[in-house]
Amino acid sequence: MPYGLLFTCLILLGTSRVALTVRIQPFVFPEKAVVGTKVSVMCTTVEEIPTVQFRWYKNGSPLVTSESNSRVRLRTFPDVSNLVIGPLEEGDSGNYTCTGTTKSRSDSHTEVLSVLVPPKWIHEPQDANLREGQNLSVRCEAKGHPTPTVQWKLKGNRNVAMANDSRGGLLTISKATKDVAGTYVCTADNGLPDKLSREIRINIFGENSP
Repeated sequence: MPYGLLFTCLILLGTSRVALTVRIQPFVFPEKAVVGTKVSVMCTTVEEIPTVQFRWYKNGSPLVTSESNSRVRLRTFPDVSNLVIGPLEEGDSGNYTCTGTTKSRSDSHTEVLSVLVPPKWIHEPQDANLREGQNLSVRCEAKGHPTPTVQWKLKGNRNVAMANDSRGGLLTISKATKDVAGTYVCTADNGLPDKLSREIRINIFGENSP
């Protein structure tokens, strides 16, 4: 090899783009989300990604916040989005989806919010008067989530011939006698505070009473 020659070796490194995978970290709503309270969930990615665009949906439609609907609030940052709903209303129940999107990838997670509602009267029972031998039906209905259990009871230790329907809301007395007169209590309970209770008086008059 002749002297005085200089050889240079050049190594060219190619550049490649690595597409980051977007994976949304699952979030969970509280099991006991009672009407009137507040819920808060965070949506973020499993991996550290510089900038992610977060969007929220309820039952497939974009979740929109506004000054007129201040109960639903979104606080979004480059790496996390916080959804706050409160005070909760019954209509807030539904499927909530958070999507995270970059220029090339996206992912989503959906969770169900089930708002619990204490019992409310649909049909509140009232006092009743009837003659001996007559039939009587008194309805007691309540709504809520979960569906309340409705029951009738007679105050005191007496046993009387009365019947409840399959849901417990209809009190039926056939061929009334004076011994069925008394104070009856209808209760509606679904396991939440402030169960409903209503007392009524059933009066039985003789056949010849005016």
